[in-house]
Amino acid sequence: MRLLVVGAALFAVALTACGGGSASVPKPSSNRTLPPAPRGAVPKPTHSHIVNPPILSANLSTPVSALLSQAGIAKISGGFAARFGAIVISSNLTTYGQFLASVHRNYRSGYIDNNRQVWVVTYGFPSGFTTRAGVIAPGGQGIFAYDAVDGRSVARTYSGSYSFLLIHGRRAAATRVRFPSMHS
Repeated sequence: MRLLVVGAALFAVALTACGGGSASVPKPSSNRTLPPAPRGAVPKPTHSHIVNPPILSANLSTPVSALLSQAGIAKISGGFAARFGAIVISSNLTTYGQFLASVHRNYRSGYIDNNRQVWVVTYGFPSGFTTRAGVIAPGGQGIFAYDAVDGRSVARTYSGSYSFLLIHGRRAAATRVRFPSMHS
C-alpha cells in the first residue's frame, strides 16, 4: 500500500513539473461521440464472433488420387512400428469426426475440420511403449490419426494399462491406471 501511495505521489509531481494537466492533453480532431456507457451488469464477452477457419479444412471432395495411398500410410506406419517395436493392427481411411466418435470423445477441434480425411492406424505394443507422460504396459494399444494429404500425425490415443510419471522435485513416482478399451 505504501508503495502505491509513493508511486501516485511521484506521478503527480512529474505531471505537475512537465506542465501536465488537462490543458496539455490534445483534443481529438474528430467530432465523433462515444457510445453511452452500459447500464447495469455488463454481459460477458462470447467467442461466437470469432470465426477462424480450421487449419486443416474439410477435404471430402478431394479425389482419392490426391490423397496418401494405402502403400504410403503403410510406409509411415511401418516406420513407426519398426522404430518403437509396435505391430500395425489395422489402417482405415475415414474422417476426423468419425475418428473422434470411434474413441468415445465428444470433442470438436478448432484446428481440424470434422470432415477432414485421415488415415486411422491402430498399433499394438507387445513390449509396451514409452510416451512423454508415462509408460504403456505390454499389450496396450494406440490409435493414431494421420492426415490423408501429407501424412503428418494429427491425433493419438492409447488404451490399456498406463503408468503416469509424476515428478516431484528429483523423485519420480509411477501411478498405474487402467484405461477402458476404446472398442467397447
